[in-house]
Amino acid sequence: MWWAPVQTIGEMLDDPQARAGGVFTSVEVAEGRADMVASPAEFAGTPAAPPAMAPEHGQHTETVLLELGYDWEQIAALREAGALG
Repeated sequence: MWWAPVQTIGEMLDDPQARAGGVFTSVEVAEGRADMVASPAEFAGTPAAPPAMAPEHGQHTETVLLELGYDWEQIAALREAGALG
């Protein structure tokens, strides 16, 4: 039977075996860098690249609306109406 102790998040982040095994990868965040879990699978010719962290709430709203065909005047009207955060 295989077994191992259950670790807290803090214990896992400090685990030298997890670090040595490549469990974590580092990504850019607004405050600098943060660790996140790396992909558990690696494929030849398609190396896994760490994704970015999730965007802040509303971070890409204007970009998405512009791509959907809204202009800046329409976006301003949506913001004034309270439809955008």
